[in-house]
Amino acid sequence: MARPDQLQVGGPPPTFVPAPAAKPKPKRPERGKLWHAATLIPFLAFSIAVIAVLTSLKPYRIISGSMAPTADVGQRVFADHVGGGDGWNPKAGDIIVFKAPGGARDDSPAECAQARQPHTACLEALQGRTDISFVKRVVGLPGDRLRIVHGHVIRNGHVIDEPYARTCDDEACNIAEFSVPQGHYFVLGDNRGDSSDSRYWGPITHDEIVGRIVATYWPLSRIGTF
Repeated sequence: MARPDQLQVGGPPPTFVPAPAAKPKPKRPERGKLWHAATLIPFLAFSIAVIAVLTSLKPYRIISGSMAPTADVGQRVFADHVGGGDGWNPKAGDIIVFKAPGGARDDSPAECAQARQPHTACLEALQGRTDISFVKRVVGLPGDRLRIVHGHVIRNGHVIDEPYARTCDDEACNIAEFSVPQGHYFVLGDNRGDSSDSRYWGPITHDEIVGRIVATYWPLSRIGTF
């Protein structure tokens, strides 16, 4: 008879039953991370409130994808309201917040004061203003000659370097040359194929400009200046 610690020659192969695997213990959230999240958000909210009270910066939340990839839906930004006052004029490339003309609506197609033909821009806005704050990029100053090809701007005969602009090929992405009316600014969203902007409802006046977007503070991974 074989000893318990030996194998019997010619007998059936031994059966090995593996020991049950130990169940991993559930990981507890690190206290440091919980404390960090619990304190950072209230601190950030308090800081934003202080900045809004003590400076000319006002917070805004992006509610559409028209400025992607520069600013995405849900992103929070600061606008300098001094930058929208008298004595200040926006430059081409500035991102601004403004009250759009009456033809710019979020619940129905945009309207132009004159019938807009294919491959042409609306050059006369309806009277009145919307109650919605829009965020767009200034691409044309008073008197500028503009042309739009595949969503990219040619200003006064020069192709503008726009690494932030998304190329598109719809009818409104290819606009014949036109001149921006005096006293007006032509604005576009960076997401040129999916933006309700001056192409559809016309250029804006200086009085409609509220401020200039200068920085983003949320999400934290996007913190920076424009």
